[in-house]
Amino acid sequence: SEEEFSNELESLHEKIKETKVPLSYYEILFVLFVTLATKKINPHKKNIFLLEVGVGGRLDCINFFDASMVLVTSLSRDHQDLLGSRYREILREKLGLLRSNSILLTNFHLNYLQVETKRFLNDHNIMLKDWIKIPQREDFSLGNKLLAKKAAAIFLSEKELLSYDLELKSYSGRGDALQLK
Repeated sequence: SEEEFSNELESLHEKIKETKVPLSYYEILFVLFVTLATKKINPHKKNIFLLEVGVGGRLDCINFFDASMVLVTSLSRDHQDLLGSRYREILREKLGLLRSNSILLTNFHLNYLQVETKRFLNDHNIMLKDWIKIPQREDFSLGNKLLAKKAAAIFLSEKELLSYDLELKSYSGRGDALQLK
């Protein structure tokens, strides 16, 4: 509710002032979101907490969590000032979210990225629970939708999948979202 949001924002503001730790606008939103979301967790139900990484991975505030699954979609050379200008550098930043025993889903369009991923895993002594490689489509949006569907299929049992009408929706100006009806 609007009142709950307002109360949490006020409480967060006081905590930030007390700690004297400067947070960016996005970090404040992240902490607020996590605070509100964790209050909604039902210990008697399966809870899936899906977070989108901002610019990078390794330095992103969602790296606070130990992800049980990481999806890496197509890579592009935006944000080069933060991530580097080469695919290898960008990939290593994105893979910075991985932990041992997690699941990695990729839809890389370059075999080179798979080779570099193996090198990263070896360099950081990360043993994956699974690495699922979905072939990249010419339509990047479709490839990302297939990754989202595969991720949902991993977290939800076959019975749960059938009980939901899994539908991929597109929203103007914001990419794709997996909607569970």
